[in-house]
Amino acid sequence: MNNHISQDMHSIELDIFNAVVGFEENQALTKKQQRSKRMGHARRAIEKRRENKQLNDDVNDSWALENGTII
Repeated sequence: MNNHISQDMHSIELDIFNAVVGFEENQALTKKQQRSKRMGHARRAIEKRRENKQLNDDVNDSWALENGTII
């Protein structure tokens, strides 16, 4: 009977350990996904900034050519 209780306790301890490890792994994965999402947003913001700057430069160059202004 004592052996049976010991096995039950071991089983419960193992279940708790597995739950904790699974929780930590899930947290690590969530953090990694959040970081990837932030990095993607940052990349898109940088690309948008470059595109806007290029468009602005192109418009200014076009305007300067039409008005005979030296670039």
